[in-house]
Amino acid sequence: MSRLYGAQQRALQDRFDTRRIADKIEALAIHPELGDMEKAFIESRDMFWLSTIDEQGRPTVSYKGGDPGFVKAQFLEAQLVVRVAVTEVWPNCPRYVHRYQKSLRSRYVPRTQCETPLAGWKRIDIIQDDLPAADQGRAAKEGGLVTIEEWFGKVGVGADDA
Repeated sequence: MSRLYGAQQRALQDRFDTRRIADKIEALAIHPELGDMEKAFIESRDMFWLSTIDEQGRPTVSYKGGDPGFVKAQFLEAQLVVRVAVTEVWPNCPRYVHRYQKSLRSRYVPRTQCETPLAGWKRIDIIQDDLPAADQGRAAKEGGLVTIEEWFGKVGVGADDA
C-alpha cells in the first residue's frame, strides 16, 4: 500500500503503465528526515517559495529571498519565523528546474553591515496613514513618496527600487 499515492494517482499510473516505477521511486526516494546533503543544499539557497493555505483552503505561494544561508530558524529583522517539521522527504527531480544566473541581489535583503531600506511599496502615497508606526515618515526621508501608478511602473520594468 502506498503512503504517497491515492486512488486518482493510481488510476493514472495504471493508465500509463507507470505504477511499478512510481512504487520503486517511492521505496527508494522517500525518507523520514533531511540528510546531510539535503541540509547543505537548503542552507546554501538564496530563495525558496513558501506555500500556505488559509482557513478556507485557499492557497498562497510567496517567494522568499535573501543572502545564501538565510533559510534557518533565525533571521535579521524577522517578525515571524516559520518552523517546519519534516515527516517525509521527497527529493525533486531536477529535470525541469531552470538554471539561472543572478544579475543583482536585492537591496532590501536585511544585512548586518547596513540599514535595510524602506520597501518600495511602502513609499506609495495612498498607504502612508496605514503603515505600522515604525515605518511612518520613513518615505519622506528615503526617497520621497510615489503614486501607486509610479510604483507599478517600476515593478513592470524590474527597477531595483520597486
